Amino acid sequence: MKSIEQIIGFEKDGIIHNSETNHASYLLLLKNIEYAMANGFVPNYGKVKSTKTIQQLEAERFEWSLKTFPESTAFSSLQKLKEEIKEIEHDIEFNIKRPEEYADALMLLFDSANRQGITPDNIFEAFETKLAVNLKRDWKKNSDNTYSHVK
Repeated sequence: MKSIEQIIGFEKDGIIHNSETNHASYLLLLKNIEYAMANGFVPNYGKVKSTKTIQQLEAERFEWSLKTFPESTAFSSLQKLKEEIKEIEHDIEFNIKRPEEYADALMLLFDSANRQGITPDNIFEAFETKLAVNLKRDWKKNSDNTYSHVK
């Protein structure tokens, strides 16, 4: 099955091409999808309000992942994450806001961590600890517009 990018010409031989014509086609396709979602033709994931915690959702997702992708590894999930990041980069470049792409990336990051024996709770504990450390650090801007802590 072809991806949306392949159908409208963004992808050729594994390379994403960003011509203005293809970009306009892509935006039109997204508008049609938004219309279909708004009019009940396809599910609108943006309107779903979950009563589950992120830990519950991740436990459900990981159980499914183990059954569906039994040969995946922590490393292979990171490789797939790189592909999702490219999609997010494209969206940023063209100011397209698709939170589901961030959700895909987050799922793959959790998948990698879980397959490495690191739970969402472990990540959230480390997040809090790392935030406290980062708040106390001095930071410098790098030439590529990223930031690094001063060592």
